[in-house]
Amino acid sequence: MKIVAVTGGIGSGKSVVSSVLRTLGYQVYDCDIEAKRLMDTDDKIKNFICDKIDCHSIVPQGDITVIDKKRLAEVIFNDSEKLSRLNTIVHTEVRKDIIKRISSFQQKPHGGIFFFETAILRTSGLDNIVDEIWYVDAPADIRLRRLVCRGLSQADASARINTQAADIESFNEHNSKFILNDGLSPIIPKILKLIEKLNDE
Repeated sequence: MKIVAVTGGIGSGKSVVSSVLRTLGYQVYDCDIEAKRLMDTDDKIKNFICDKIDCHSIVPQGDITVIDKKRLAEVIFNDSEKLSRLNTIVHTEVRKDIIKRISSFQQKPHGGIFFFETAILRTSGLDNIVDEIWYVDAPADIRLRRLVCRGLSQADASARINTQAADIESFNEHNSKFILNDGLSPIIPKILKLIEKLNDE
């Protein structure tokens, strides 16, 4: 079995690649969605937030407790150390969840490739469990246009893109497979070619 990470900068179109893979019949673990699910359901994360970050961010709701995400966001926005603590526990639990999914995936015939999508492959430490990295990229002006269409101001969109400017060089050094998602050249043939190469290895 091969484990493949789909990653790339903001506005690059990672989700488009993941959507194509799902259409082709592959399962794609979305780290962002699953991280939110774990924060909503995992008592270990909630207890950690209460003990190490801000107990008032955990509030009762009927028979369960939930995270007051607005309050939590305000707390970590003003405290980089608490933000780092939150990222550490969430990344740890997502990693455990991925490994559990991979373990169950191995028992099923899914073409032998497990995909997961993440925007923070290196930061989360997930880069050391993958066999291959697919780095999705697009020209800066196209990424900017996509972010503005999502509702960001041009200044905010530019700032987010600029903070990731050196990211592609890091992945280039690690022999990643690059997918240009410029909205002009067909993307499906590129994905099919990469899958074919994986199956041939």
